[in-house]
Amino acid sequence: MAKYITSNKVCEMFGIEKVTLWRWEEKTQWGIPFPAPAFPSVGGSPKRYLQSDVDNWIKQCTKKKAAA
Repeated sequence: MAKYITSNKVCEMFGIEKVTLWRWEEKTQWGIPFPAPAFPSVGGSPKRYLQSDVDNWIKQCTKKKAAA
């Protein structure tokens, strides 16, 4: 079963604001955009991201930072 995390939780994980998360969805300093939300914000509800997508993104960015 897929596990989802909210944009609020993502921001908390990385110590960022929602505007930064929005920017990361377009472009990051690691050259790997943040995964698109599985469920976009509707009527003020927070976006929801697949936990596995976020975990994979972290691994990709970690590898890229290590290679640099």
